[in-house]
Amino acid sequence: MPRYPSLLVVSSCTGAKLHKPANQLVLDDFRQGEDHVRVREQELAPYRTSAKRLYTGMQHQQVSQAFDLLSTCKDVVSSLQIISAGYGLIDQYRFIAPYETTFNDLRSREVLDWSRQLRIHEDLNDKVKGYDLVVFLLGENYLKSALLPLTSRPDQSFLFLASGGSAAVLPQHAAKQAVMPLVNKDARRFGYGMVGLKGFLFLQLARAVVERPEVLREWHADPHTAVAYLEAWQAGRHAPALLETDVQDVQPEAPEPTPLPPLSSMHRAGLGFNPAGLSADEFYPAPQHALPDPPRARFTVVINNRDKLKLTRGLAQPQMERIWHFIEGDPRGYLTSLAYHNPGSDPLPQTREGNIYDCGAWSYKSEPHPILKKKDGPLTPDSTMQLFVDAGARPGTDIIVSPDMLILDSDTPERAREKIETSLRFARDMQPLAAGHRLMAVTHGTFEQRHEMMERYLDLGYRHIALGSLALKSSRDPYFVYRCVEDALQYRAQVPDLYIHVLGVSSIKWAATLTHLGVDSFDGSSMYMSAFTAGAFMRYVPGSEQLLHKYRIVDNAPGSDELPPCTCPACAAMREEGWDTRAQGGKPNDPTGRPYNGGNEANMGRAVHNINMYLRALQDVQARILAGDESLLVKRDRYQAARQKRDQAERPMELLLN
Repeated sequence: MPRYPSLLVVSSCTGAKLHKPANQLVLDDFRQGEDHVRVREQELAPYRTSAKRLYTGMQHQQVSQAFDLLSTCKDVVSSLQIISAGYGLIDQYRFIAPYETTFNDLRSREVLDWSRQLRIHEDLNDKVKGYDLVVFLLGENYLKSALLPLTSRPDQSFLFLASGGSAAVLPQHAAKQAVMPLVNKDARRFGYGMVGLKGFLFLQLARAVVERPEVLREWHADPHTAVAYLEAWQAGRHAPALLETDVQDVQPEAPEPTPLPPLSSMHRAGLGFNPAGLSADEFYPAPQHALPDPPRARFTVVINNRDKLKLTRGLAQPQMERIWHFIEGDPRGYLTSLAYHNPGSDPLPQTREGNIYDCGAWSYKSEPHPILKKKDGPLTPDSTMQLFVDAGARPGTDIIVSPDMLILDSDTPERAREKIETSLRFARDMQPLAAGHRLMAVTHGTFEQRHEMMERYLDLGYRHIALGSLALKSSRDPYFVYRCVEDALQYRAQVPDLYIHVLGVSSIKWAATLTHLGVDSFDGSSMYMSAFTAGAFMRYVPGSEQLLHKYRIVDNAPGSDELPPCTCPACAAMREEGWDTRAQGGKPNDPTGRPYNGGNEANMGRAVHNINMYLRALQDVQARILAGDESLLVKRDRYQAARQKRDQAERPMELLLN
């Protein structure tokens, strides 16, 4: 069971809509059945969008804002269902075409007859049973369309925000029930128009939940307390804030730091890395499967600010070689960032499918605006475009990423909105400057915020979209990543040439899953960075569950036999220099007695070695996916269970696919 009572809101469609083409659907179209509607929807394909975005009436705008707030509460399960006089009961993310049909234009008997054909009562019964607290924001005819009463249980609670006339005739349900009747004087009292008042009041309830989610338990136990909360909120909304002047700001004493254990002066032996005594060729096998045709999904190797190996043997002067010279095979693309680029550096090696030049948003995630170097000031579209040109981005093949703003979990809804608008403004202003480059925009934030950004980018004409800020969530909340990727891919039905890139998600299981889903590209640098941050030395192990095995080699001595010597290009080059990628050595004349191992050079070689091992594993993973093997996929059902059976509380993702 979820930590807090689950919340379902039932609202209504609005006459105001984002698109109102002359040939929009009318009631007669819906009366002719689903096949006819599908044909008409194809005619209206340029105008189809989610219900959340299509409706623009006052009530819906308030409710939509409320759900943007609720989405920030990770432990609160909430869902919005909308009664449409054309489509019936629909999820807010259901893709629909513009239409001109409302229950308010029908006589009472027509409302009852048409709602039965739409099966609104049956669908509501089916939806309501999965929630603890249900809030109804429905006008008179839309309440009639629900054919109340609904099937409910005593452990559920219903809250109706309804007109005075409807409130007087609402039937009692098995669920605990509270009604807040609203009349014209309430619109004056709450200071909001009658048309949108129900949505406005629910927005206040949502704000209370965000501030203190425990209030859901109180409203579930007795829904009358939700009405009481709104009345108390109204009574106190103009009250001055109280100042606490008698609370002293006393800082606790800092605890004594825990002393660090002394460094060991000797490396351990017998680490057991190779108990079977395998040879180098057996320990580091080549890929076991061939790829006759590459899959749609390609992995782009990340090139960051550590991108050189130092070579000295046989050279008059030390030479810094770019790491791609030591990467096995022929990677299908590279990704680098403007934050890493040094003026005068070599451009990325040219690839047939193009490289990706990112704007470096991670480097300015805590800044109020996009900025790379403070001495150069905030980024502008013109300065950004010049940086891409200077970095070597090639028109026609390479992808450049319009400056975007990461939405952080700590951002207020207002700050998140500012960041969305900044990203969209850059996306619009970069278009006339792209000069033949493939221009990409990035989505961030909650599922709803990403959905909105995707649609607005497509409206601007973008055909390359990246899904950002998913790296941490890929391990902490895989179900969220699934939802975001599948939501993005659904747009290919309308935009066949849509290119989808997933930023920073590259574990072997996710590589298999993204290949299976059919994204265009993905990237990741964890295998590279772990060589520095965790002393990780990777080995490709065909047939194992994870395929990649990590050895923590901090305690391994240079030149030891704990791991066989690897013959990949990076390891071979460093061994020629006298450095061992299998060990993390000390400094020259290290007082602990730890042997010197080239300082950064062994780490750099090991980082490139890890990329090579990953690429070997990736080839086999993608070959297995193309052959129909789904054993490596991220398991959706497992993660739905881990998120307290969220599949019972939200409409299945398949209903978002059209």
